[in-house]
Amino acid sequence: MLLEVIMKVTIYTACHDNFQNPIDNIYTPMLCGKKNKNIVTNFMGDDTGQNISDLNYCFCELTALYWMWKNDKTSDIVGLSHYRRFFAKKTYGNNLFYKTPSNPDEKIEREEIAAGNDFDYLMGDVDLVVSLKQDVGNVLHNYRLYHNIDDMFLVERMIQRLHPEYMDAYRFFMREECAIYRYNMFVGKKAVVDRYCEWLFSILLPLADLKFFNNYTDYQKRIFGFISERIMGVWLLHNRDKLLIEERPVVEFL
Repeated sequence: MLLEVIMKVTIYTACHDNFQNPIDNIYTPMLCGKKNKNIVTNFMGDDTGQNISDLNYCFCELTALYWMWKNDKTSDIVGLSHYRRFFAKKTYGNNLFYKTPSNPDEKIEREEIAAGNDFDYLMGDVDLVVSLKQDVGNVLHNYRLYHNIDDMFLVERMIQRLHPEYMDAYRFFMREECAIYRYNMFVGKKAVVDRYCEWLFSILLPLADLKFFNNYTDYQKRIFGFISERIMGVWLLHNRDKLLIEERPVVEFL
């Protein structure tokens, strides 16, 4: 007799305030930076268990990613979306959202997004779904246009010191690639996501300790969210022969 294997899928929706959450059990709202906020909400926060909630000002939605990595021990498939950005549907969609988080009886219709069962194929060969790459021109030059290019030189040195085997992928992606995976969004097998997180935070947390960004504007202090959008591509490029990756468009609400 064949037994149906039921996999647990959880997509954490990063937010900084209350918002209209999809009516779908796989989407779990997470208030980022909750440790330093005084907001009345029934959403879970990133300030329990092992966390970096107090670093939300410079890590953005990555505080939710860190929480997921360290504290979610039950999900087989995990993901990260934003309160106004969700993956588009492939086969199965959902357009119902809660009007307010405190009243589950009030529902509204919005643009259709991926439903929970739209990621069932991740139980098979596909390892990770990421956002459709967006053309930005040369990746390193693009960072120079909008941020302090010295940030990326520090990243390069950290990768050289901690993960020298990634340097070929880093140099190629920064100098030859013209598109990035934006928003730090994904849905994937938890074991794969854990490997990515271990690599990512081994680079970013030591950089955060250097406090080289203390005099940046509040916007530019969101530095590690910006950096991770670039180096996700480095990790994917280096591991391209070990993983099956799918790109998917993102639905964005204004």
